[in-house]
Parts: sequence; C-alpha cells; structure tokens
Amino acid sequence: MALKPPPQNVSAFCAFISYSHADERHAAWLQKALERWKVPGRLVGGEGRFGPIPIRLGKVFLDRDELPSASSLSDEIQAALAASETLVVICSPAAVKSRWVNEEIRSFKALGKAHRVLAVIVDGEPWASDRADRADEECFPETLRYAVNKAGELTQERTELIAADLRPGKDGKQAALLKIVAGILGVGFDTLRQREAQRRQRRLAAVAAAAIVGMGITSFLAASAWFARIEADEQRAQAEANFDLAREAVDRYLTRVADNPELKTSGLTTLRRQLLETARAFYQDFAAQQEGQEITAELAHAHHRLANISRVMGDLDVAEAEIRLAIDIAAQLLASAPQDALKAFNLANMTSELGLVLADQGKPEAGEAYAKALEQMEALDLWHSDNLFHRSALASLLDNYGQWIERQGRPADAENRMQEALQLRQGLVLVDPDNLAYQSLVIYSAINLSALYGRTGQLEAGRDTARLGVDQGEALLPRQPDNPDTRISLSAAYENLAGIEMLLENYDASAVAYDRSRELKAALVMDHPAVLDYRLKLAGTYTNLGELASRQAKHDDALPWYDQSTELLRWILGRSPDMALARYYLSYTCGWQGRSLDALQRQAQAVEAWECAVENDPTGDASLVEALDAARGRL
Repeated sequence: MALKPPPQNVSAFCAFISYSHADERHAAWLQKALERWKVPGRLVGGEGRFGPIPIRLGKVFLDRDELPSASSLSDEIQAALAASETLVVICSPAAVKSRWVNEEIRSFKALGKAHRVLAVIVDGEPWASDRADRADEECFPETLRYAVNKAGELTQERTELIAADLRPGKDGKQAALLKIVAGILGVGFDTLRQREAQRRQRRLAAVAAAAIVGMGITSFLAASAWFARIEADEQRAQAEANFDLAREAVDRYLTRVADNPELKTSGLTTLRRQLLETARAFYQDFAAQQEGQEITAELAHAHHRLANISRVMGDLDVAEAEIRLAIDIAAQLLASAPQDALKAFNLANMTSELGLVLADQGKPEAGEAYAKALEQMEALDLWHSDNLFHRSALASLLDNYGQWIERQGRPADAENRMQEALQLRQGLVLVDPDNLAYQSLVIYSAINLSALYGRTGQLEAGRDTARLGVDQGEALLPRQPDNPDTRISLSAAYENLAGIEMLLENYDASAVAYDRSRELKAALVMDHPAVLDYRLKLAGTYTNLGELASRQAKHDDALPWYDQSTELLRWILGRSPDMALARYYLSYTCGWQGRSLDALQRQAQAVEAWECAVENDPTGDASLVEALDAARGRL
C-alpha cells in the first residue's frame, strides 16, 4: 500500500496508538499519560538512540480525537502514521481480530520504522497462537508478530518485541508507562526509572519541607516522607483527572502510612491520623464526583477504601457505614450483569470486609457477614481460581472467620476454617514462590492455628504448626532482612513454639525458641528505637523467659527477667500512659514476679509485686487481690 506524505496541516506526533475500540479506555489513558509526562531534567538535551531528548514527548495520535473532519479516514490515518515517530499497539485478542490494527502496523512497518514499534499488553497471552488449542488467546496481531517488507507484504520472519504489560499482577501502570516512554525516547528503561525516582524524591523532599514546618528533626525524619508522598501523588493524579493513577498512588501510600511503625509511636499518632485523613478526604472527593455505570465500580472501590481507612483509624461506625454503601453499589452492579465473575468477587470481598468491621465492634452480625461472604466466594469456586489475588482473599476470609468462630466458643469449626486458610496459602506459595507476601501469610496462618491448638490442648499439633511458621519465617527472613513485619511474624511463631514446648515440659527447647524471639525483637528495638510496640513485645518475651524459669522452680533465674520486663514496661507507660496492653503486661509480669518472690520467702518484695499486679490489672481479676492479701498476711 503506497503511503501519502503528511499534509501540511498535520503536526508530527511522538506516537500513534493503534487499538481495537474494545480497548479504547486503555488507549485513552495512555494518550493522556504520554502527553502529560515530563522528561526528567537531567535527561533533557542528552542523546537517545533516535536523537536529542526533548523536554516533553509531544502529541499522541488517536483516531477518535485527531482529524475529526477528515474526508477520507484511510488517507488521513496513513498521513498520521507517516508523521508519527513511534507506533504503540494496544495488544489483546480484540486487537488480533481487528483489520484496522493489523493494517496500521503493516503500513507503519512498510515505512521502514519497524524498530519504532512498541506493544502494550492489556489482555490475552503473547505468542499463544503457537499452540492451536490456545490460538484464540493470542494478543499480538499477526503483522506485529512478523516482519513486513518494503512493499508492505507480511513475511515469515518473527520480530523482536518490546512490550509493557498492563494485565493484573504484571507491570502495573507506572512501570508500563515508563517502558513505553523509554522506547519512545530511545533510552534504557533502568536509566529512565532511576531518573524518575530521583526526580520524585527531590519533589517530595520539597513538599515535605513546606508541609511539616515546625516539626522537630526526629519527627521529620520519621514522617515527612510519608506526608510528602501522599500530597505529591494526590496532587499529580488529581491534576491529571485520572482516577486509576490517583487510586494506585493513594492506595500505595495509604498502605505505607497505615503500616509504618514509626508513625504509631507516641508523639506521631496525631500526624498519622492527619495522613490517614488526607487519604480519606481524597476518596471522599472522588466518591462525590463519580457517576455512571463504569465509574460506579470506582465509586464502590472508593467507599471500600474509606471503610478500610476508617477502620484503621478506629472510626468503626464510619467504617461500617462506608462498607455498607460499597456493598449496595457492588450489588447493583452485579444485578446489572449477574454472570460477571469480577463483579461477584468484588461484592463477596466487600462483604468479607463488613465481617471484619463488625467483628472489631464485637457485633454478633459479624458471623452472618462472614458466612454470606464465604457462600459467595465458594459459588465462584475460588479454591481453584486462576486469579491468585482472589484465592488469597478467600484465605483471608477463612482465617478471619475462624478467629471469630473461636471467640463464639466453637473451636472445632474454627480449626477447620483456619486449616483451610493455611492450605490455601501454602498452595499460593507453590504456584507463585517469588511472591513474598504469600509466604508471609503462611506464617500468619501458622501463628493463628498453632495458638488455637495451644488453647485447646492439642499440643503436638500446635508444635508442628508453630514449627511450620518458624521454618517459613526463617526461609523468608534472608529475602526480607529489613522488613519489620517479617521479623515480628517470625518472632511470634517462635513465641508460640516456645509456649507449647513449655506446656509439654520440653524446657530446653522452649528456652531456645524464646531466646530466638528475644534476639529478633531486640534487633527491632535497636533499628526502630521510637516504636513503643516493639519494646512492648520485647518486654513480653522477658516475662515469658521469667515464667519459663519459674515453672521449673528456678526462681532466682526468673527474677532478672521480670525486672527487665517491668523496667521496660514502666518506661513505656511513662511515655504512653494510655497504652492499655502495656498496663496489662505489667500486671501479668508483676503477678509472676510475686509468685517467685513468695517462693523465695522475700515477703516484703512479694507484697510490692502483688500490689503492682492489682494496681495495673484492667480485668478486675479477684485472684490477684487474694494473692495480695495472702502476701500481706505472711509479713
């Protein structure tokens, strides 16, 4: 096909996006993202593979937006192809079937620009047509897969493809965008990613400096980066009016703020709440703007995230109202498309979240919500789903439901649910061994299940399950040596193992496990000295080591552990007097300290220990008062 030169009224384009109209939303997103993307300053003016690097990419051609009054679409499309530096193909089974996508690729390659063709996968499988039984899954159009000669004829020579991948669980929008930009500019992806990261860090540092005026240097180091990231990404995404990009940015930093241990410390809890309020306001603004069928799905997501934020902040009434709104919207969406599995999953997942919110409130309706969510997920056969995220969601539901059932006094049913959760998570690790989050969840399941076994007297099963958690954690730790959550989970697995070994009177094995837990927690305190929760956990291990000695009648050995624990707990309460768990730990530790002092006939010190136990007891335990009276009677 002979191509006409571009008419004088057609500007040059940095890229021509070729797509099937079934993939229009992906093409529209990419056009806006490319046209708004600013080249990092340190790259501008440098030499790429295709010439000097500009400050901006320039215009991007989409046939639905450009040349609307053209008298002959084919002539104008050919002219636009000739005027475009790069061809970006949105790849999917729909694109494979599109005559026009194939013709646009053929025409562009015939211009001698085959080396400037890029691909973005949005659905299907690359090279699936190599197998006859999977040909309908092919995402690369034929003219993309094979070379085209100067006459525009397809050859049998396979082509090398540069492809970004927007499918779930693949590159994600940010990395996919950078891959396409790198291909357009003719620079390496790693180079561009590093420059983009440097630019982002400089921008965030500037925002942080302006936003957190008056903060002390310790608070700044602990929290300014989080505040800057939320503000900078929110403003960027809102300016682009792109809900997907905005949601990804805020979701990412919301998770970091919610989980960041430094922001949970005394003195920074107000700031943490402000950061979460920033994210909540973001979703509230978007929720107010969304209308229509397509955006209603995003509205449901926004209310779901609002519920999650509110639950993290402890605003449980608000969380319940928001998740119920999300469920109502998701149910309407499903009613409009009853066979849509994704809509059905979203409804089930939100119902599972409702169970979690109700359980946090201690409402009996939590059981109904969990049961309904489980019924919905089982109807989707998520046990065998190819979508690993969906299978993981089912495992989380089973684990949470199991914990709720145990609290209702049904340990056998709880055990079944927790076992199913553990089995699902182990299966996820087998399918995707490089996903470290799945490995972490195996540890979490092992902790919960082994604790249940311990509480129900199934000590051998508890020991085996705790060892599973320990083994999984020790295997994961070298791959995440700086991840506090990994060390906390591993130490919890060791604590369970040690406690069960102690009940089995395997005292040496118990001591070894407690020592490893203490080592992990002490390292966390060294690395994060401001995080009171880590100190609290370390104090708990000191108490457990003392209890282990006391149970062996080694009271002189036990007392130094109790002293270390009570000293640390009083230090924590001096900085955070309202930390109820620290006060409970102090009461518990003082009780064991009183028992050892009674055994050693150090009556005056025993009375002081029992007074401490009674004064700090939040439960009103009458046995502590009786022990104090008895100690006073022995003076």
